[in-house]
Amino acid sequence: MRRLIVLGAVLAAFIVAWGVQRWQQGRLVASAPAKTLSVHPDRVTGLRITKPGSPVVAIERVAGAWRIQSPGEYRANEQVVTGVIETLDSLALVDVVSTNPAKRGTFQVDSTGTRVQVLEGDKTVLDVIVGKSSPDFSHTYLRPEGGDEVYRADGMLTYNFNKRVDDWRDKTILDIDPAGIVRLTLEYPKEKTQVVLAKRDATTWTVAAAGGTPEVGDSLAVAAVLRSSAKLSTVNFATPEETATVSFAAPDFRLQIDTDAGSHTITFVEGESGKMYAQRSGEPTLFQLYKNSLANLMKKAEDLRPKKT
Repeated sequence: MRRLIVLGAVLAAFIVAWGVQRWQQGRLVASAPAKTLSVHPDRVTGLRITKPGSPVVAIERVAGAWRIQSPGEYRANEQVVTGVIETLDSLALVDVVSTNPAKRGTFQVDSTGTRVQVLEGDKTVLDVIVGKSSPDFSHTYLRPEGGDEVYRADGMLTYNFNKRVDDWRDKTILDIDPAGIVRLTLEYPKEKTQVVLAKRDATTWTVAAAGGTPEVGDSLAVAAVLRSSAKLSTVNFATPEETATVSFAAPDFRLQIDTDAGSHTITFVEGESGKMYAQRSGEPTLFQLYKNSLANLMKKAEDLRPKKT
C-alpha cells in the first residue's frame, strides 16, 4: 500500500509539473501560426553543423555522393544526410514563443544550441539554431540565425543534429550482390588454415579446406556465409588511440571475396572485450565490430559441409 501511495504522489507531481509547463508555454506564445521552412533537396550541396564543444562538421556533395570534408575526410551516410535535408524541407514552424533575446537560453537557441546551415553552392539558403525539445516532446525550439523570433517547430529535431562526427559517417564495410560472388576464401593466418568456397553452378557450391578435396557444401550454411560476407557494416570506428595500437601484421582472420567484377579483401584483428578490428585492402579506415556479430561468417570447413544423419 505504501508503495502505491508513493507512486501516486510521484505521478501527481509529474502531472502538476507538466501542467505548469504547458501553462507557461501558453503564456510565452507571441503569435500563431508562423510559417513553413523550405529547401530544395536536389539543389542542396552542403551542410554545416556547429555543435557546442565540438568541431564544425562540414558535409558536401562531391560527384553526386555525400562526403564529410571536416573534421577529417570520410564517406558520409547517404541516408542520414538525405533524411536530415528532407526533415528541413517543408518544416512547419507552429508559432513564435518569444522575441526576447534574454530568454534564448531558456530554449537553448543561444550559444548552447546547434547551428545548422544549408548551402546551395556558395549561397547559404538556411541558417538556424536548433534548441531543446518542448515540454510536450513533439516540438523543437528553433531560431533563425540573426533573428529574435524563437519558433516552436513541428517534430523532434534535436536528435537529427546532435550527432558525433562518426554518426554522420558511412558505416558500410562492404555492400555487394551475393549473386555476383564466385569464390570465397576464409583464412585463419594464426592457425595456418583456410576454407575455400567455390561456385560450381547457380545452386551448387563446393567447400574445401586447405589442400583438401572440394566437396559439395550445405546449401543453407553456404548461403548464410555469402549473405554475411556481402553485407558488412561496422558498429563503430576505431579511435585514434586504438588505431595506433592495432597491428595487422599477424591477423586473426582474413576474408577474400572474388566476384565477376573484381576482388575484395578484408582483414580482421581481435582486440579486447570481444572487439574485432577490420580494414579493407588499400583503405585506411579502421572499423570496429564485435566477434559475436561475425559468427555467421567465421566458419570452418566442417561447418559448411552437409550434416551427416
